[in-house]
Amino acid sequence: MSVPHDRTLLTLASAPLPRRVLGVMQRLFALVGDGVGHMLDRMLVDFELELQRLADRAGTPDLHVHYVATIRSVQMHGSRLRPMVLAQLQDAFARIREEIPREQPEQQTSPDFRELRLVDDADVDERAALKMITARQEARSGLPLMLLGQRFGVLSETPACDAECLPLGPRRLGQMVSRASDVMTIDASTRLLLFRAFDQQLTGHYAGVVDAANGLLIREGILPELSYVPIRKRPQLQNPAAEDDGANDALPQVERRALTRRDGDAVESGDGGRRASDRPLRSYTSWMGEATDALGPEEQRDAFELLRELLSGRRELLGKLRQTQPASGLVSMPETVVDTGLQKLQAQVREGSTPVPETPQDVRHALLARNRHATGAGSAFSNSSQDTFELLGMLYRQIHREVRPSSPSHQLLNRLMVPLLRVATHDARFFIDARHPARQLLSSVAEMGATWLAADEIDPQYEAQLRDGVEHVVTFFDGDLKVFEEANQWLSDAAGALSRKSEVSERRFVDAARGREKLEIAKRRAGAAIAEAIDDVPVPRFVRTLLGHAWIDVLTLLWLRHGEDSPEWRDNTDATRQIVQVSQGGAAPDDLEARIHERMQQVGYHADDALLIARHLVGAIAEDSDEAATRTELVMRIKARARLGAGARTADAGVGRSVAEEAALDSLQELPFGCWIEFIADDGRVTRRRLAWFSAETGQALFVNQRGQRVDETTLDLLARQIAAGRARIVHAEQGRVVDRAWHAALQSLRGFTPQQASAEEESDGQ
Repeated sequence: MSVPHDRTLLTLASAPLPRRVLGVMQRLFALVGDGVGHMLDRMLVDFELELQRLADRAGTPDLHVHYVATIRSVQMHGSRLRPMVLAQLQDAFARIREEIPREQPEQQTSPDFRELRLVDDADVDERAALKMITARQEARSGLPLMLLGQRFGVLSETPACDAECLPLGPRRLGQMVSRASDVMTIDASTRLLLFRAFDQQLTGHYAGVVDAANGLLIREGILPELSYVPIRKRPQLQNPAAEDDGANDALPQVERRALTRRDGDAVESGDGGRRASDRPLRSYTSWMGEATDALGPEEQRDAFELLRELLSGRRELLGKLRQTQPASGLVSMPETVVDTGLQKLQAQVREGSTPVPETPQDVRHALLARNRHATGAGSAFSNSSQDTFELLGMLYRQIHREVRPSSPSHQLLNRLMVPLLRVATHDARFFIDARHPARQLLSSVAEMGATWLAADEIDPQYEAQLRDGVEHVVTFFDGDLKVFEEANQWLSDAAGALSRKSEVSERRFVDAARGREKLEIAKRRAGAAIAEAIDDVPVPRFVRTLLGHAWIDVLTLLWLRHGEDSPEWRDNTDATRQIVQVSQGGAAPDDLEARIHERMQQVGYHADDALLIARHLVGAIAEDSDEAATRTELVMRIKARARLGAGARTADAGVGRSVAEEAALDSLQELPFGCWIEFIADDGRVTRRRLAWFSAETGQALFVNQRGQRVDETTLDLLARQIAAGRARIVHAEQGRVVDRAWHAALQSLRGFTPQQASAEEESDGQ
């Protein structure tokens, strides 16, 4: 879908839209235009910095001059890019009721390659880069984009807009940037650097722009109650043993509340009723340190109500036990006293005059003892304070289960505990809002020590900044969340730099894997052409060996260079059939030997060996001649050669796969690139790897680690078997971060709170 360059751009002021729609679009453009504009400004800054870095590291004077000239062009004309993109965006808003032509598939042409390369720079063109950016951003913001498309469908009086037609969609934004970048007159390779900077800005800020657009349309009354999550069949891939431990119960409490009734799991819906466990789960694709999705205000209220219900049930059960063991003479401690005690304890931890507490219960006992010493009477926490300490204690217990005891995170978590208690006692959003500044810092600290993260995947500079961020909070926090926001900003900048490095490294390995995929496909096409030429003909064994080990390389190279529809390919497949006919006593064409000799030299055979192979294939050497005695030696030399595509792991054709393995394979083929997979060793250790790329045609799969380095290449078939056997599992968005997993596990514990647990807690409190 492209827009002609010479088309007159409309403004909203001149748009032929109804007054109500026009007003909404004007307010929407004012909101999102500002966000898009900031993204474009930051994109140009990152682009210019990258050009400067390349200029400083240029290996030749000509390359240095090229980059310097490009920087000057960007500085001279870059300021025009933002207004040009925003003008196109406004035009798209103004034309929402016009039919948008779909992008037509390109006609396949045969590229004229002059040399064989696994990854050709010409293949990574502008269109391919934009498609890759579009696919990645649409996968990351799939649900918000779907909801925005529904609302734009209402405004445009059409069915729901898909991401391709959405004026604010990644595809159209990318096309707008592409057209506007023409003003800077930069070459093709440098434009790819610009698109990379554009992709990085979308990764960090696009989700917020889409959420803001949805929020404004909700306030404008455009489908305000829309909260539909598309339902797909949930693949049964989880390890049954792992599903029972509560850690895999990753349903957010708000969605569980929306999908279940208090008297059972079933809900009445248009499809006859579902269970919460059938809700589709999104794959986790973020790098370590990237921001997570946040709940909206209404969802936060629902989550808080659900949390209060769970805590009320727990408190009621504990109260029944306390009636049998009444505690007399206890005075409720005011929250101001609790906060003052926490403030003093934080100062003592900072100064080192008191040991760092290891659990919230240690802090609770310390405050109670201090208050008893000050007043001379026993005291107890209020229900609100008690709930806060218990919730954070449950959260910390679950976090410590997934953090290595020897990691720096273990100590940092304990140092951060008292400031977090101060925050949580005044702001319940800490527990329900994943974007809360204090929770974000807690998540960053826990992620660095996750059990699935290898020690060599931690960047030392990021670890140092994390320590500085925690110390900044311990030193300066006095009730103002800006202290947490400052620490998070440092870590966000550091994590963003690491993510960009990881993506660059990952992209390099993915490009190489795609080159190997192309080579494997070419080899398969060549093998199929030879098999078709032989068919059921009883070709002599020696000729079959030459065709399957030498001539197949010729066909593979031709397919790579010219494609299957080229005259060169047809000419040499005809030559293959002629070779088969000659092996059956037919006459060889006059030029067949010369053609075979030339092709064999093109794939690297020595001239003498190439001539010998050609003469054997055209039947120029009699069976009983002296030259025929060299057959064994020739075959040995051919088989000893490094062949095109040798060493690649081939995918299983599906023999012996069970029903569960077939289901796992089907689900793997639907996953987005970049999702994370956890592998479980025999001793229970978990290693997390990123599925950077896979081929549905060859079945190859590439895995990288948190730093974007290749760690394994396997097949989808083997991965499906591991998942079905419980040795691997897909990481879903709700399970992606340590704190999220710990929080859902804590909620599961609250849901299943029993009298036995209550008795145990009573005994623990009494000690």
